Amino acid sequence: GMAATACSPVAADHKPGHRPHPHLTTTTTMPTTTTRLRLQEWPDATNTGVPPGTSLTTHNGNMFINTANQVIEDLHFVDGTIVLQGSASNTLIRRCLIDSGPSNFAGVLTESPFTASGTIIEDCEFDGGNVDGSTAIASVNFTVRRCNIHNYENGFDVGAGGAANLDVRDCWLHDMVPYTVE
Repeated sequence: GMAATACSPVAADHKPGHRPHPHLTTTTTMPTTTTRLRLQEWPDATNTGVPPGTSLTTHNGNMFINTANQVIEDLHFVDGTIVLQGSASNTLIRRCLIDSGPSNFAGVLTESPFTASGTIIEDCEFDGGNVDGSTAIASVNFTVRRCNIHNYENGFDVGAGGAANLDVRDCWLHDMVPYTVE
């Protein structure tokens, strides 16, 4: 399993192999969203996950996405996984609470043949329910911003079926499930 870590903000003077200094950090504002992290802030409960005041609609079970350019937003997935299938390129998942539950391996999963690309996941909370072997995001070709990920064995399982091609920024991974040998 993956150890609990925090995805740190990217420093303006970041060099490979160097940990960014918190007083030199910047955030990037993307056209589809507004940034919630300020200079010198590290990801935590106050600036990751579903923004306070967001009204969520309950969705029970899995959701299968097989069409490009879909927007999945403001949902509370109960015992469910968002499954990205071959044609689900450029899917935007934002402001969702994903309780993947005991019967699901992942919160977001890209299915074989792993051709869905351009997935953006932002301002979401992932709760794995302390399930052994669980993964918040099992995917390729994705960007993750300001997500609160906890109670999974693995935050990310990347690279299945090809190059990982991922960008993870300003996320908070914590309270991960330790790997147990049976």
